[in-house]
Amino acid sequence: MKYSFAFLITLSFFFISGGTAYAETTDLSCYGYSLSGPGSVSITASPSTVTPGQPVTLTISSTGWLGCWASVGNSYYYGPNPTGIPIYYGGPYPSTGYMPSQPTSGTYVITSIGSTPGWTGASYHVPLPMAFPTEQVTVYPTQSGYWTAMVVQHDGGCVSFFCYDFYNYPTVSTYVNVVAGPDLTAGAPTPTTATVNVPVSLTATISNLGSNNAVGNTIYGYFDNWLFVSPNADGSNGTAIGEAWTAPLNAYSSEPASFPSYTFTSPGTQYVRACADLPPLWNGYVAESNEGNNCSAWTAVTVISQYQCSDGIDNDGNGKIDYPTDPGCSSPTDNVEYPIPSCSFSASPTSITTGHSSSLSWSCSNATSCTGTNFSTGGATSGGPTIVSPSSSTTYSLSCSGTGGSTNPSITVTVNPPGNLSLSALKPTVQPNTPASLSWSATNITADSCRITGTNGNSFPLSGSSGTRTTSALSTEATFTLSCTDLNGSSVSSAPVTVKITPKFQEF
Repeated sequence: MKYSFAFLITLSFFFISGGTAYAETTDLSCYGYSLSGPGSVSITASPSTVTPGQPVTLTISSTGWLGCWASVGNSYYYGPNPTGIPIYYGGPYPSTGYMPSQPTSGTYVITSIGSTPGWTGASYHVPLPMAFPTEQVTVYPTQSGYWTAMVVQHDGGCVSFFCYDFYNYPTVSTYVNVVAGPDLTAGAPTPTTATVNVPVSLTATISNLGSNNAVGNTIYGYFDNWLFVSPNADGSNGTAIGEAWTAPLNAYSSEPASFPSYTFTSPGTQYVRACADLPPLWNGYVAESNEGNNCSAWTAVTVISQYQCSDGIDNDGNGKIDYPTDPGCSSPTDNVEYPIPSCSFSASPTSITTGHSSSLSWSCSNATSCTGTNFSTGGATSGGPTIVSPSSSTTYSLSCSGTGGSTNPSITVTVNPPGNLSLSALKPTVQPNTPASLSWSATNITADSCRITGTNGNSFPLSGSSGTRTTSALSTEATFTLSCTDLNGSSVSSAPVTVKITPKFQEF
């Protein structure tokens, strides 16, 4: 008696959801004759540990069948865990409606695997041999799990009026471990300015954001970085302009990559970006957990026609042109003429009497910081009022610096002793209609600034620093005051002096 066996090779990836294991399957329906007993199947994965999205080759071998045809579809398996023997429920086999009607040869490749039950987002390239003892399948797992191969063995027939069907399900699994890998990114290239026909060296920071070290597959573990330039902000019409190699990069670390110098040939705005670990392989030398973030954004580079410090133009408006005339230029190749800092610095008043105060104020342009001598600016480029009370004449200096140079204005606050005035009457009492004699002296005053005034209308300008002055004839009591201007320009006065009139007595 002949035994008829049908074998269905089913490749599945399992994960558990509420006690139900879901799988995307491709069914290989195999029918043949065998006297050697049930068919068998084995599966191996190479490599068995990968980073997310890296290729894994599954090798499936089976015995006990003679020929196959293929179909594809979604199936559901129910079992206690991913390693349990599932029960197969149907499937669109034997049918070729979902695949080419005449598969020839090649490798069956799963190009994406979904994450929801049924995995309807999966897509396939499915050329298959018509008969095979061993099949290799390339998958790109993004999570750890078991990959399972199963043979469906069918034995059926009829004896007299009795017909039967018998199914057997030999199943084997292999585990693929998906681990976190390195994650390389490139920062924006610098500098962002350049000059026409002058070579410029661009650099970018290469970072490993992943939890594993980034080691390339070259002999020393280096990996390749590239620099691109485009006339457009979206990177269209871009070209590669430089290559830089990076040594193995530890997890969570960064290294600068210096690209060969590049010469821009026309003024305007160009756009550059750096990419970590790209050519000559599209995904580079390093197997990464994220292959989609290797490149920086397109960064604008302003390309000018000539250096400002040698272009014959007063670019900063300070009346000085180019190096070395313009102090804002440190060399002919300086690209910016920086103006010299300009400051206003004042004291109010500039002359004070001992024990009094003055107020300092300052304001500077084109300066980045200022320091003070004999007072504090706090680094500010403008400030005040700052109150100072020197005990003697003091010079205050302001030193301000900026990209274009420095400036050092100063101001002196003069401290003068107070004016000292004295006024007295030689005779405190005089006869009626008799003049009075007044003695005066003044020190620490402005020369020829003194005057004696009286309540009787007398007002005498004085010369020198001391002397005697006679009043007009007094018929009534009068009070006199000495007033002068001190060395600070302020008016000071003496204590008042009163001259009295001797009273007349009549006899009775």
